Amino acid sequence: MRKHLRFAVFFILIAIVAACASPIPMDETQPSFNQMETAVAMTFQALAPEATNLSTRVPEGQASLLPHSLYFLGNDSLAVSQIYRVERDGVTKTQLTFEPTNVWDYDVSAANGDLAYEVDNQLVLVNADGSNRRVLVQGNPDPEIRAFYNPVFSPDGQTLAFAYGGLNLFSSPQGLPAWC
Repeated sequence: MRKHLRFAVFFILIAIVAACASPIPMDETQPSFNQMETAVAMTFQALAPEATNLSTRVPEGQASLLPHSLYFLGNDSLAVSQIYRVERDGVTKTQLTFEPTNVWDYDVSAANGDLAYEVDNQLVLVNADGSNRRVLVQGNPDPEIRAFYNPVFSPDGQTLAFAYGGLNLFSSPQGLPAWC
């Protein structure tokens, strides 16, 4: 009895699958692939601006892929998070920080490329090339309690804002103070 029931269920399942994948055409008319392809191409053509004798030559001296250098956090050879910079050519990569522990957050000054970043409960400022490391703020020495500084430079590079027990600003008409 069970064997006949299994056979009946199997047969019904095969019939359902065959009905769903039937090669018999239905009465509904669906657009063919070529018609759909044409409709998509016409839509893209309507959305694209009309091109008129555009030069595809890249002017000499401006063979750069990126409009600006690209900064990012990446792991070094010891799997420690550091700040890197990719130059405008899109190929040259430079490691800017060499910290023993992970760098958490950073900002880059648009004025001169200086970096402010968080590491080991400290807010650190370095020159654009990673030199002249200065600790601006030393947070709680307990490694279990991480300070969150979230540094942000002003557009003119004269002010560095960061969070530490509230909003803090380092500001000077000549840029950041020399003691920073």
